Amino acid sequence: MRKESREMDAFDAAVERSMSRTAVVRITLSEPPVGKRKQYDTNGDEMKYGRME
Repeated sequence: MRKESREMDAFDAAVERSMSRTAVVRITLSEPPVGKRKQYDTNGDEMKYGRME
C-alpha cells in the first residue's frame, strides 16, 4: 500500500482545510495527447540521445 492507514485518517480533514484555496479547472484538448515512449535495443538497454540500434 502506498500510504499507511494512519496517514489516510487525516485526509478528509486536510481536504476540508485546503478547499478555500483550491481551484478546479476543466480543460478541453484540441488534439489527443501524444508522447514519445522509451526505446530499447535488443539487449534491453534504453537508447538515449537519439542513438539508433
